Amino acid sequence: MQKNTNTHTTTTQNRIEVLDTLRGIAVVLMIAFHFCYDLNDFGYSNFDMFNNIYWEAFRAVIVGLFAFCVGYSFHISHKNATYINIKKFKSVLLRLFISACLVSIATYAIFPDEWIYFGILHFILLSYFLLFFVYWLENIYLLILAFGLFILNIFDVIDGNFIIHFAVRYLDAPHKTLDMVAFIPWFCIILIGLICSKLELLQKIKLNTINILSNKSGINFLGRHALFIYLIHQIIMFGLFEGFIFVTNTL
Repeated sequence: MQKNTNTHTTTTQNRIEVLDTLRGIAVVLMIAFHFCYDLNDFGYSNFDMFNNIYWEAFRAVIVGLFAFCVGYSFHISHKNATYINIKKFKSVLLRLFISACLVSIATYAIFPDEWIYFGILHFILLSYFLLFFVYWLENIYLLILAFGLFILNIFDVIDGNFIIHFAVRYLDAPHKTLDMVAFIPWFCIILIGLICSKLELLQKIKLNTINILSNKSGINFLGRHALFIYLIHQIIMFGLFEGFIFVTNTL
């Protein structure tokens, strides 16, 4: 009996560590991407970040990792409940809502012509809410839903950017924003993450070496505090750039 308990504990810890590792990698890539964006913004570089396939692929990897982790962690948070852990669900939803509002308010105050009204946090907020209604579906139906939405988007039957287009047309939102996330195909990736979590795929992968390296390098720490880091990292980088400009101008 003791042996079985230890095995279960180890499996649970590995599952959490793997997710923290994936989130941590996403955070590192996000900071690197935004650092390059800031280099452009402050006139130190001229990266074509919105029309170059490599930069677009870089961003897609970041969004995809975050989306997958959202779906995977949703099942972990609620699998021991009868259906949904309502208290935990409301707590996460409230945190995401406040964080998304802070991002919108801050960017509107600083960049009124490019403020963020449906960025990564807004997308995760909406997706997390919608998972409440599809979580009960069996994996085969979740897969059909994910694949169906993706195909319908590919053939323009469904507009993957419908929220953004609605906001631009009817709410006078800016067409160009600092962060814009299409609901489809990224909600499909969240559904894939949910399916993988129900199948416990990450728990079956031997990632002990990666987890040790991630813990030593601080990757898992970044993954555990991904939301907080997302909210503050640009503030810190902007401060560093402004400080660098101030110092170089006074020398």
